[in-house]
Amino acid sequence: MQATDLSPTDLDQLRHQAKTVGMSGQVITAVHDVRTPLSLPDASVDADFARMLLCMVLSTQEFHAPVGEIRRAASRPSRGKPGGQLHRVVPVITDEKMMGP
Repeated sequence: MQATDLSPTDLDQLRHQAKTVGMSGQVITAVHDVRTPLSLPDASVDADFARMLLCMVLSTQEFHAPVGEIRRAASRPSRGKPGGQLHRVVPVITDEKMMGP
């Protein structure tokens, strides 16, 4: 598994958690700004998990660029497999105090 994040602190936490569950040798981390292309070859990824990525304050172009990069890296039709998958997590506000009456 390869994980990227703009925050070195978040990546440190991920590495620590991976070590705690015995997966430290299976996790590669890299600081990455989503406004720049991914350093992954085309069709090299089976799935992408985006936590909060689509909730960031980005311009329209900055918003479409990372999604396009995920599509590029996750598309696998040349390998005889269906296209890669994008799994995303976004917050849902359910507190009435936050939402109003």
